[in-house]
Amino acid sequence: MQANRICPPLLALAGALFLLSPAETRSFNVYGDMLDLTQRDFRILNGFTGAFANTNQVPDPDFPGSLGAELAIRKGIAEWGSRPHGSGLTDPSQDVLGSGGSNFDAFFAGRSLVAGGPNRNIISVIAGSGGALAFTEIPIADGWRIRFYNNVRDWNDRVAPPLLGSSPMDIQGIMTHEFGHALGLDHSAVPGATMDQVTADLGIDLRSIEQDDQDGVQFLYGLTDPLKPRIDTYRFVANGTLLRIEGEHFDATHNEIWFTPDAPTDAMADPIVRAPGIASTAGGTVIEVAVPQGVGPGDIAVKMPGSGPSDLSNVYPFHPTREPWTPPIAYGAPGVSSMGTDVVLGWSSLPSATAGSIDLFVSGGGTLGFRTGLIAVGTGRATAATPFGTLHIGGNLRRAALLTTLDGSGIVSLDLAATPLIGTRLFVQAWVPDGGPSGGVLSNALEIEITE
Repeated sequence: MQANRICPPLLALAGALFLLSPAETRSFNVYGDMLDLTQRDFRILNGFTGAFANTNQVPDPDFPGSLGAELAIRKGIAEWGSRPHGSGLTDPSQDVLGSGGSNFDAFFAGRSLVAGGPNRNIISVIAGSGGALAFTEIPIADGWRIRFYNNVRDWNDRVAPPLLGSSPMDIQGIMTHEFGHALGLDHSAVPGATMDQVTADLGIDLRSIEQDDQDGVQFLYGLTDPLKPRIDTYRFVANGTLLRIEGEHFDATHNEIWFTPDAPTDAMADPIVRAPGIASTAGGTVIEVAVPQGVGPGDIAVKMPGSGPSDLSNVYPFHPTREPWTPPIAYGAPGVSSMGTDVVLGWSSLPSATAGSIDLFVSGGGTLGFRTGLIAVGTGRATAATPFGTLHIGGNLRRAALLTTLDGSGIVSLDLAATPLIGTRLFVQAWVPDGGPSGGVLSNALEIEITE
């Protein structure tokens, strides 16, 4: 497949002026700049006009408040984070979203009213022509700006391949690459790295940063400090009047909580909604704070006193009216086919009330393969012996006999139309035919929380 250049040569030449000495023994390359704690926010002005750039209208619980190209952009940036972004499991194209392992985390400060100047940390589009796809304006010490050439390709915001259009390109993957430049990384000498200057897979290959990219961001910002503050989860207490943030290593008396604003901001404004001077309890593991006015869905973070790279927590997805989503939980031992393989049920898309379905997969079928089979859904857990193995689901049971959609790969789409309420929990198990004495095998089970 033909490789595609991501950044224009002019930018690469400009960046070369800021490279460190070629005597450095490494494969990644860096500029002479890096971002301090005053440059940890980013905003988006979604001006994509292509037919495929804003087609994804399924909300992602790890990126509340965003759809379309904006969601793809946020996911590309989150890959560089110090730890998984929320669950880290909502992108089927990679195992975990949030793989930087350094002291850098980027905070989503909402939408911008305009593209702003070159130092306002805003992602936007610009008209262009030729082979270049996007560029990052440097130097970066006082801020950056990233711009996509709007009309040079069929930009796609799709969650999973295949990409659409006569000349497709993936927004998320190109964003991941460009944000590496905003962090201070130049093009890598390692083929296949996200910071390689070309893509051979329409940008999808760039979504997940590789070891060389991780080495680069850790070189710039340091390996994640074990004492860096960490947000694990949050919940609402005191009849919903207080936000309880749970984690580790919060300051005893002077934490500043960052929130995403609920409305677009002017390019010159401070876009972060801040709650300063908040104490922690329980040995620095709990912060309780009243959510300020003007806060919308997006991110939260905890800023400690100080200006070091580890004085900002990981960035955690936040919705002002909902608690965090729990990814599907696998439980119960899978049955064993007559071929000696475990029959395993897993998930490969969000259980979205908006989409109305969730994609499941079954692996390890017996001699009859996956030409037929069914999914059973319950309202609770159970442990009941059957000729096919253990039935792990109970309560009100129903059979979703998806015989026509269970294909040769074991992929099946489970209709959620009967359970539209966000927060509803389903308990799901698969049965597949088998050539052994019982004639079939039960899988493990999944406990699934329906998201937006």
